[in-house]
Amino acid sequence: MIGGSEEARADGQEATGRGGAMATTLLEPQHPSGRELTELERSLFCLYLVAVEAKNCSAVFMGHEDRKHDGFLVFTVINHAVIIVHKFLEAWQPFNGLARSDERVRKLCGAVNPAIDRLDEWPQLRTYRNQALAHPYRDTQGRVLHPTAFILAGTAPLASDETMQLVLLVIIAVTAALAFFETEFNGIRPLLEDYGPEPVGERPMSAQERTTELQALIIRMNKALEALGIDLKRPIFRTFSLD
Repeated sequence: MIGGSEEARADGQEATGRGGAMATTLLEPQHPSGRELTELERSLFCLYLVAVEAKNCSAVFMGHEDRKHDGFLVFTVINHAVIIVHKFLEAWQPFNGLARSDERVRKLCGAVNPAIDRLDEWPQLRTYRNQALAHPYRDTQGRVLHPTAFILAGTAPLASDETMQLVLLVIIAVTAALAFFETEFNGIRPLLEDYGPEPVGERPMSAQERTTELQALIIRMNKALEALGIDLKRPIFRTFSLD
């Protein structure tokens, strides 16, 4: 089944999703006036969305000392925080590149430079994000490395509060850019905040439906595993239990 799906994509055929709708080509939005976005507007578009993620991430963590004792929550939030910081740095790069031809961008980047310098104190965040957080633990040569190796090597923040500080710097830098280019940002703001109606007829899976489907899939797979001679009572099956 998996192979057939990949072959269909390789042949240029559209894939059918769970809901049965055919995948469609996604087009870049136009400026509300009907024209194509400028590179500055594209940068502001991306920076704003990164700051939205950063705000949501920090809202879970900041000001809630009790949450810092929830290991599962901290693990999830801080890992995603690093992804957000790296995403910001990727979005900032083309924006900063506009400084070569736009004096206003050059002045703004100069004003925000202390925040960027602080983020750049972790130059291997890209490697940490790519190999340990967003992709499955292999480098470009296929070699594996445990995520904690990056922490032990000092290539990523150890303290959760420092990681969150980087997220807050992202918010500060983006806010400065949006404030300086407020006229341009307001021009594209509807593209970011005015959403259309949700698809008609779509209904999210309920908890009961999730449980029913999951149990049916487990029964099918357990039968297949037992046919392979695997004892389903072995301790390994408790490794990822949530009980």
